[in-house]
Amino acid sequence: MDTRSATTDLKWDQLSLRGDADGWTEESWRGLDEKSNERAYVACSFHVANPGNWVFTPLIPRESANILYINVLYNTRSCDQYHDPKSCKETFNLFVKQYDQKVNDVDRETFNKTISTWSPVSVLTKDTTAVISETTQSVTLKPSTKFVRFGFEENGVCVSLLTITVSTLQLYKSL
Repeated sequence: MDTRSATTDLKWDQLSLRGDADGWTEESWRGLDEKSNERAYVACSFHVANPGNWVFTPLIPRESANILYINVLYNTRSCDQYHDPKSCKETFNLFVKQYDQKVNDVDRETFNKTISTWSPVSVLTKDTTAVISETTQSVTLKPSTKFVRFGFEENGVCVSLLTITVSTLQLYKSL
């Protein structure tokens, strides 16, 4: 899966724990090559007390992989950029759920493994241009896993998920 190759809207599932009308928004951005238009998800809920908004990748088939790598290119904005925010954080959460059959649920409670809580390497502030951060996380797959789904949770951060790439690694046991 690679959002850079999307030619239409991604239309990922979303869930707002508060019923916020302004959780995640899908939009286009000019890619790093400054030639291509790419799809991204953006959230900025600093004006709402205790927001809880999720966006979920589609189910990703395991195929023969033992390990998945998720690479996320993103940026966040500094909390000191906002006057009197109701909520403001500079981190967001990535969760993963492994499935043994094809399902279509976006219930937050089903996401049982937190990969990490990220703090931005670079932060946007009033007087700088956009600085982009990148991280790669790995997920070891259980033998029964047939599909994987990732969930991104924001709780008052201004964040842009610019590109998301999921790749696989197959390890063989030696005899």
